[in-house]
Amino acid sequence: MSPEPSSVRLSWLVRGLALVCALTIVVAVIEASALRRQRGDVQRLLDERARVVSGQHDVWSRIAAPEFAGAIAALHAYYVDDAGLRRPKGLVLDDGDIDANAIARWVLGVYAPARAAGQSHDAAVAAMEAAVHDSPEYKAARPAIR
Repeated sequence: MSPEPSSVRLSWLVRGLALVCALTIVVAVIEASALRRQRGDVQRLLDERARVVSGQHDVWSRIAAPEFAGAIAALHAYYVDDAGLRRPKGLVLDDGDIDANAIARWVLGVYAPARAAGQSHDAAVAAMEAAVHDSPEYKAARPAIR
């Protein structure tokens, strides 16, 4: 006695679904393994970043306050200088306030990281002046450079 055609179809359908389930399990295991590896990579990157940040903090904490004052004075002189921005008051704005944004941008944004990277004071000041030289403010002060 032969099985009915509908039971044969149902048998093939069950086998097909079992195969799809098995393939889905294999893909899930592979993806879980990849996810575990990626989590480990992210954790290693976070640990490395923490070491770098703490290392920079150690370097920055060893930079003496007079060095930062010297960097601010050099920036002020560059702002006044004919080779610089040609601002007669330098880091002092027209309303009498200090240009804190310039100090933060150039001294903390360029000079301090250069010093933290091991550059000398003079090299870090030169890097700061070069960054100012490439700024839109410098180009606005010197339209012929555009």
